[in-house]
Amino acid sequence: MADDLLPLSSGFPDATEAEWLASVDKVLKGRGIDSITRKTVDGLAIHPLYRESDFAAATDPLGTPGKAPYLRGATAAPDRFKPWDIRQAFAHPSPEVTNEELLRDLERGVMSVEL
Repeated sequence: MADDLLPLSSGFPDATEAEWLASVDKVLKGRGIDSITRKTVDGLAIHPLYRESDFAAATDPLGTPGKAPYLRGATAAPDRFKPWDIRQAFAHPSPEVTNEELLRDLERGVMSVEL
């Protein structure tokens, strides 16, 4: 996998998770990987390593992008010309004014709207 991202890594063998954890333990001198886990201001833990087993990607009820039931998009690859979704919120109480604002913004590059 790393070879797809960085061809320079092709000369190195893939490391297993056990090898990575052994290297971490050696560098941390036995303090354990939890000693480098940090928390955000609101208390969320930021771990130094995330694995597929940390989230249920394979069993996600929304499916996989590009595959049935197509809840996560018709293709697996994102549109390279639209890497961001520019969304505009509209909250004016008048439907006529909101419609005018919405059409104007869509003509000027907004890709999705929030009503």
